[in-house]
Amino acid sequence: APASLESSKRVDAFGLLPGHEIEASDAEQAYVQAELTGTPTWVRLPRDRWPKSWEGMRDPVCPLRLALYGHPDAGGCWEAHCAAKLALVGFKPVPTWDSVYFHPVLNLMLMVYVDDFKLAGPKHHLAKGWELIKRHIKCDAPTQVGRCLGCEHRVFEEKSLSGTVRCIEYDMEDFLKGCVKNYLELSHSKPDSMKKAPTPFIEEPSERIVGEKEPDEQPGYLQPIACKVLMKILYAARLARFDLLRAVSSLAAEITKWTRLCDRKLHRLVCYINTTLKHRLIGKVGDGAERLFLDLYSDADFAGCRKTARSTSGVFLALRGENAFVPLGASSKRQSCVSHSTPEAEIIAANT
Repeated sequence: APASLESSKRVDAFGLLPGHEIEASDAEQAYVQAELTGTPTWVRLPRDRWPKSWEGMRDPVCPLRLALYGHPDAGGCWEAHCAAKLALVGFKPVPTWDSVYFHPVLNLMLMVYVDDFKLAGPKHHLAKGWELIKRHIKCDAPTQVGRCLGCEHRVFEEKSLSGTVRCIEYDMEDFLKGCVKNYLELSHSKPDSMKKAPTPFIEEPSERIVGEKEPDEQPGYLQPIACKVLMKILYAARLARFDLLRAVSSLAAEITKWTRLCDRKLHRLVCYINTTLKHRLIGKVGDGAERLFLDLYSDADFAGCRKTARSTSGVFLALRGENAFVPLGASSKRQSCVSHSTPEAEIIAANT
């Protein structure tokens, strides 16, 4: 499987250590660097690609030798090819971290996301690391990490009382502008409907009248487009905008029972995104690796879902030190059972 978004941040954190750097490169036509294995596949070629020996044939076919883009097995063949070639030059897979490798001799950490390579470690070892990779895998010339996985990465230094702190900024402003534009087009809304919103939530009525459905409980108008809008926002939320996770996950759970209240919530969420386009996720490291530790924060609301009385777990993982703080991952997920007290809901969240 490709590397996870959380794995990408771990490689970034490793690259922020004193004396370390982060560089990235793309594999050239990655899939067709691998041989196609498994069930034999035969293909037709465009007529202008026929060899002379095929002239006069009615419908010639030939075996597909390379893992061509679009073939259902191409991704798996490339992944196996990549792992095998990296093993030849000393990169060892990190247990439980798919497509993440470590070179124990050069102290380098490598993430592979399809054809994107991100390498972090001691600055004086990076050139050697890329040399080893390029022995068996064709790659572009490496550059300082910039745009990766659809997110702009900016590495910079700051001065603090304890010395120099290296920082990384995750910027998804352009992607989120696309999310807002996508919503406006699909919902046929006007740009001036995007009002300033300090939070992604609306105030819901605290009481419900038994009997006839309230207007907010009628089927929503935006149900046909809700999934397209929310899934695009979810990517940005998971990568660099943890403040959106709660709102997105709660609306995603309503896709099959969408109401007009959900319409209002979705509009408010997009208004909040439009208001906070300048928000950034930032990590910093000013300590050596031996002084860093992991901090896991968990919390839960109590009976936050009015329909099911279920609570929602919130979890946040960060790499910390006296002069370091790197966000590594976060999640917001509705619990699968009904808790009977706040302590019970929070214990379930801690066990997530």
